[in-house]
Amino acid sequence: MFFKIENIHVLHGAFEALSGVSLEIKSGEIVTILGANGAGKSTLLKTISGLIRAAEGSIQFNDKKINSLLPDAIVKLGISHCPEGRLLFPEMPLYKNLELGAYVIRRNKKKIQNLREQVFELFPKLKERRKQLAGTLSGGEQQMLAIGRAMMSGPELLMLDEPSLGLAPVILENIMDALVKIKQNGTSILLVEQNAAESLCIADFGYVLETGKVVISGKGTELMENELIKQSYLGA
Repeated sequence: MFFKIENIHVLHGAFEALSGVSLEIKSGEIVTILGANGAGKSTLLKTISGLIRAAEGSIQFNDKKINSLLPDAIVKLGISHCPEGRLLFPEMPLYKNLELGAYVIRRNKKKIQNLREQVFELFPKLKERRKQLAGTLSGGEQQMLAIGRAMMSGPELLMLDEPSLGLAPVILENIMDALVKIKQNGTSILLVEQNAAESLCIADFGYVLETGKVVISGKGTELMENELIKQSYLGA
């Protein structure tokens, strides 16, 4: 087992945002989470990251239960979260934003240098603009930087929340290609994405959330042929 969630319940006051969610990610997989706004997708990622506490259930990573850990401890274990909206530091140069992503390994200068080169190899435009203020980058470049920053801790599991949001189709294609390369380099990915067609094309497995519950799951290729998903998410 690599990563497993069992029967997670998350409360927002009296409202149950996640109700008995279970899912599994095997090493080397891309797993996508589909669902409408308010389905609980972002809540799920924040719960895994330790930003939100589950009221019930179990989250296990490499056979270790991580429910009670603080966010920095979860990052140190090997889980990194690229949030919706990027949340960059716009007045800082690009390279400083990357360095912040490496905070938990800040004493390992050699590893940081290697990870930075991996990010620049993945996104060559970032190397060209490494001294540019993050706030002056294009939307696509900012998303590349947000993903690069999340990669700077050297995660085994990378979680991304809506990486295609607001991007032109050609930039979206570049981002999806980069995610495939990240997987090929040995990092598993949990992807929350509104663009169902693009995410299912690269996913090994997928789950559909509705009102905090998993209602459909299956291989990415199988979900693309599911009639309900075709009608609800693929515009068929």
